[in-house]
Amino acid sequence: MGNTTEAETYIALLRFPSQGFNLEIAANPNLEADNSNANYTHLGIDVMDIETASERLLKAGAIPVRPITLVEANDIKAKTAFFTGPNGETLELMQIIEGEF
Repeated sequence: MGNTTEAETYIALLRFPSQGFNLEIAANPNLEADNSNANYTHLGIDVMDIETASERLLKAGAIPVRPITLVEANDIKAKTAFFTGPNGETLELMQIIEGEF
């Protein structure tokens, strides 16, 4: 995981108290509408085990767009992976490794 990519992205993270669920809403001002770059028009899902969650999505028919990747932003370190769902939607799985929203 030695590659580093920087991108201008606007992200809002919503935490639902007592539910253990985070919702991510994100936008990239340089959006490519063809879904070729795991862009930031997507639904982000916080998971405890990204490998297991990725396998579940693949078995359900999701198409991998970007494999599990380590990302760092401010004091947060996480693993992410992107998929295309059955209706063409982009799905992100995210497992927090260090820090919190």
